[in-house]
Amino acid sequence: MGKERLECVVTDLDGSLLDGNRQMGLQDRQTISRLMEKGIPVLIATGRHQCVTREYVQLAGIQLPVITANGSVLYDFQQERPLWVRPLPVAAVAGLWRWCLEHRLRYYFYSDRKSYFYLNEENRPYFQEELRDMDREGPREFEIVSPDFDPTPYAVTKFMISGCIPAMLARLREQDFIRQYGLELAYSSANFLEVNADGVSKGNALREVAKRLGFSLENTLALGDYYNDLPMLQAVGIPVVPASCEEGMKAFGFYQTVPCGSNPLTAAVDHFFPHLIENPKAPCLG
Repeated sequence: MGKERLECVVTDLDGSLLDGNRQMGLQDRQTISRLMEKGIPVLIATGRHQCVTREYVQLAGIQLPVITANGSVLYDFQQERPLWVRPLPVAAVAGLWRWCLEHRLRYYFYSDRKSYFYLNEENRPYFQEELRDMDREGPREFEIVSPDFDPTPYAVTKFMISGCIPAMLARLREQDFIRQYGLELAYSSANFLEVNADGVSKGNALREVAKRLGFSLENTLALGDYYNDLPMLQAVGIPVVPASCEEGMKAFGFYQTVPCGSNPLTAAVDHFFPHLIENPKAPCLG
């Protein structure tokens, strides 16, 4: 049964709007364009840095600001500047850095300006977009650094820990600096932990964007696949996950659409608002 009104659509990128090869489906691109033509705003809410979000914003023709770094940054690609930045406290960054060195865990981080990462054969595929951009002209928004680089001189918007299995996460939660600063901890993929400042999440960022743009969260459709998407999905009236989402996400009872790579956004919009989609080809799971 279709819903009465759709006021906004917000979607995650990896594992949701993008397939396993980080490609956006043609039908989903057409659906985004059609929704915007009808005056329905379409937003992206991603854990990515703006430097590896820009091409998808341009591909989809989205003109509104984008929620990046899990809500730490609201970035305006039209003006090429952040509208807000909510970094981690420096002391918290220092604590995370020392803890990772002590436990020999690899880490990366975002600042308001750049993405900082190290390279080895194992993680090289993860940074394929940054490496591809190295051959392009213009200023670079990323930097390759040594594995034990010091993040404390930077305005860190997101700190990422690779290989942080749940048992290690339990020990991390016991650290004084985690409790003192109320850091937000969420997995964005298996054993890849993302850390943001207190109160920073896709859900809280979406609430603020809704106030700015004047749309109702109750009449908003959100698409996400992993635990860092959970605050966003819980904030809206129409939460949707692809069938290929993290298995634990299915326990929340969100509507399941087709897997990523099968134009899941089109299928979800067609399920709830069939009058907005013309001749959809992507099936719904029901």
